[in-house]
Amino acid sequence: MEKKVDMSRFEKYESPLFHRQTLIETDKWDTKILLDTIKKNGTDAQIIVAMEELSELIKELSKHLRDKGDINHISEEMADVDIMMQQLKIMFGNRPKVSMYRTEKLERLAERLKDDSAGY
Repeated sequence: MEKKVDMSRFEKYESPLFHRQTLIETDKWDTKILLDTIKKNGTDAQIIVAMEELSELIKELSKHLRDKGDINHISEEMADVDIMMQQLKIMFGNRPKVSMYRTEKLERLAERLKDDSAGY
């Protein structure tokens, strides 16, 4: 049986104004911390940490599917993965390319949804 997630609590996060303000306030601070961490630990170590964090998220999602999950643990692991994804984009210098692929994939999903339901 598929697990249902209550999406109504996320409505405020869909606001473009919320995203714009959040990005402006945090982007420079985040980037400095991420760069300092990469410089301190090195790229190889941070790649290993990224793999570990992805693994921990997989584990928490698996627990969720077996009714043993905890939304707080999932949220924490998602935050860790998000941080590591930002570090990976810095280390590989591919933020624009990732953004381009992300847009392409979202457009493809939108097309599939349109094909599946005329009302989209």
